[in-house]
Amino acid sequence: MIAKVYKQGSWFDGKECIVLDYSYTSLIAHWVRDEIRLVAPGTYLGIVFWERDKLINFTLTFPTPS
Repeated sequence: MIAKVYKQGSWFDGKECIVLDYSYTSLIAHWVRDEIRLVAPGTYLGIVFWERDKLINFTLTFPTPS
């Protein structure tokens, strides 16, 4: 899915995060907002919101260069 991506204060705690906002780009996920933060090299912790309600946490991991 295509998302509008930007930095903004988190709905969870107000601290800066990367927002993946689908409200402008998707009919299916119009009410979904993902927030992610880098927590370790190659690892992001994320939260999925439905409207303003927190749904689930998730992680994204990417290989780090050796």
